[in-house]
This record gives sequence, structure tokens and C-alpha cells, in this order.
Amino acid sequence: MKKLVLIRHGQAQEASSDEKDIDRILTGKGFADVNRLGRVLASKSLTPDVIVSSNAERAALTSNIIAEGVKYDINQIRHNDVLYNASVRNMLDVVNSFREAWKTVFVIGHNPSLSYLAEYLSNAEIGNVSPGGAVVLRAEVEFWNEISQNTMYFEQYYSPDTIPNI
Repeated sequence: MKKLVLIRHGQAQEASSDEKDIDRILTGKGFADVNRLGRVLASKSLTPDVIVSSNAERAALTSNIIAEGVKYDINQIRHNDVLYNASVRNMLDVVNSFREAWKTVFVIGHNPSLSYLAEYLSNAEIGNVSPGGAVVLRAEVEFWNEISQNTMYFEQYYSPDTIPNI
């Protein structure tokens, strides 16, 4: 069995005219939402074998906060340039290339591709994953390269609006 937790970065500051999109950082609300999400994932015993994050600053910050929440070594986070502005096909290629030893993987990225990927893999109507939200999917497969359209089951959606304070 494989578990894929797709996490959208926390709420980010609006880009200023002299700032690149990739350099935007989290807002205070973004930090707080992601912090709560990390604690909730830990309380549900969702512990990653690996965290793979977009190289965008807001995603990197999100991955660090999530890692702290689930007691994952932040020095082991893998940053992947492909996840920034990725298509569903690009994201699926990343998922299909995961090591077989990894049973649970957290992917931290961006919309709309994150939401589209979740729906493509599970055929669930998820809609727009909120900033600081997460979708938990599972597949009854042995190899990550077996994952494709409609091969995963939707388990849970966590939204900042519904995550309890713990």
C-alpha cells in the first residue's frame, strides 16, 4: 500500500512589483495554518518516509513547518524544481519515480496542478485545495509507477477552515 499526501503551500503574500513569484513567502495566517496542519497530520499518525517540495520559497517554508510538526528531519526534505508550475503529467512523473521503499510520501506544491492531480488520481470531486490544505490518497499497489488515473482512493481532505486547534 502507498499513501500520497498532497499539500498545498500555506497562504502566501501577494507579489510586489519587484518580487518574483517564486520568492513569495508565507503570511502570518499561512504559517499558523500550516503549523496546525502539521500537528493534525501527526495526530493521525501520518508520518512520511520522505517529503518532496517545490523549490518556491512558500513551499519550502511550508515543508519545513510540516516536517517539524510530524517530527521529520528538515535536512532530509527533497526540493524538486519540477513541482513549481508543474503540469499534472509532470507531477505524475515525479510520483511514478518515487523509491519503492517509500510507503508514505508528502508532496508540497501549488495549485491548480495539485488539485487536478488529486482528482485525476482518485476520481474524487475535490475542487480547489485551499492554501495550507492537504489531500490524503492511498493506493493498493506495490510500485509507485503503477499509479495513474483512478488508481488511488480518496481518504481525507484537510482544510484550514476545518482543522481543529490542537
